[in-house]
Amino acid sequence: MIKNESFFLQFFFKKNCFIFLFFSFFFAYPQEKLNAEIRVGYFLKAKNSLKNNAKLHSEEFWLVANNKESVFKAKDAYVFDSLKAQGLKFEQLLSHFDLKGQSNIFIKNKKIEFTNSVNVDHELGYIEGGTWNWQIVNEYKEILGLKCKKATITKYGRNWIAYFTEDYPMPFGPYKFNNLPGLILEVFDDKNDYSFTATSIEKFKQSYAVSRFSKPKFFSKSDYLKAKKNIESDFSLGGLVIYSTEDLKKFNNSYNERMKYDNPLELALD
Repeated sequence: MIKNESFFLQFFFKKNCFIFLFFSFFFAYPQEKLNAEIRVGYFLKAKNSLKNNAKLHSEEFWLVANNKESVFKAKDAYVFDSLKAQGLKFEQLLSHFDLKGQSNIFIKNKKIEFTNSVNVDHELGYIEGGTWNWQIVNEYKEILGLKCKKATITKYGRNWIAYFTEDYPMPFGPYKFNNLPGLILEVFDDKNDYSFTATSIEKFKQSYAVSRFSKPKFFSKSDYLKAKKNIESDFSLGGLVIYSTEDLKKFNNSYNERMKYDNPLELALD
């Protein structure tokens, strides 16, 4: 065990030691790949906290897809993976490493494989199917110069509005959204808590890895959420770090305060 009196030393240890462990097994393992045809950039605006005067979260994402399968991940994760595939050294990759932006969403045959690295050293995931009962509406708008048709759905505890284009007959979009007769270029919920908007579309003829992780441990979706919460709320990192009573109280109070106002994209399992 490691015992540090200083809050900052403990934080430094947590951040750097576990990033090192993460990289030690992140490299060089056989990967399933898809033959990509397009790459789509998306911009997310999210009200992920209900606390008064909380700032909106914004983030960029990439979708890589063909007609049958897709991969969706944060831009930093995408850049990190691309540079890693080119053989760049550890120190050259570190600036693109985001501790919170590690999730990877792979969709094929209407099955969604969600994998994530929680606190760096825990590779977890789940597979979900479910139904996507979109209602297509005869309303249109233009996005990126493309005619897009409106569709609505109730999913994950929210009412969503999407716009898709049949100019790209690929049934995918941002996050897990799929199963429309064309590429989804915009999707947002009726409370405007979450919105994804396409910022670019380009041809992308490349073989692309469908996963970021070597051997993620798969759970049911509900058990994954429980495991993730347990890991994120364990500030001792499984007993590896011992905090002073005062520092541990700080961590717990901060975590509980954040959770009290938490406004996740998914409010329900399906």
